[in-house]
Amino acid sequence: SLIFGILKTAIGRLNSKKYASSGSSEESGGNMSMAKTIVLVRIAFPSLQLICTDFLSRFNSAMLHECVDTLAMFGLQQEDLNISLAAIGLLWTVSDFVLEKKQKVGIEEQKKIDDIWMFLLARLSELCSDDRPEVRNTANQTLFRTIGMNGKKFTLESWSECVWRVLFPLLERVKISSLADKGP
Repeated sequence: SLIFGILKTAIGRLNSKKYASSGSSEESGGNMSMAKTIVLVRIAFPSLQLICTDFLSRFNSAMLHECVDTLAMFGLQQEDLNISLAAIGLLWTVSDFVLEKKQKVGIEEQKKIDDIWMFLLARLSELCSDDRPEVRNTANQTLFRTIGMNGKKFTLESWSECVWRVLFPLLERVKISSLADKGP
């Protein structure tokens, strides 16, 4: 959990509004801090990749939740397209792991796994409305392939939750985006 906090700090600094250009005399100092933060994100992401490829089996439910959240934050950052695309790929990896884990745990733990699964789908859904077409398309493909490949494993309750928590909010964001693109 500590490692995810550290990784989130790196990406959180990049996504924070304090780096927004203000046009003030401190702009060059802000640009230097922004450049350092981008470098920090590029250094931090390989650590996250290592965690997701080699250590998922050691995670409890809370750590899996943190992992999904951290991956989504890296996917949403705007500075490095390759990191965003790689983060989406890692969400695919985590989704496979979560579904495999669900088959190996007891009934009590399955509810926690279902919650992580829906959280993962919801975070992928957020990436589906990214401004960058490459990220948006990759996230859409990943989301719908994940649902398509694993839909038969969903209970009726899971399908209902998926429709209301993942798909309808995605459609709403698409609708709002298309209306904004049309203008007045």
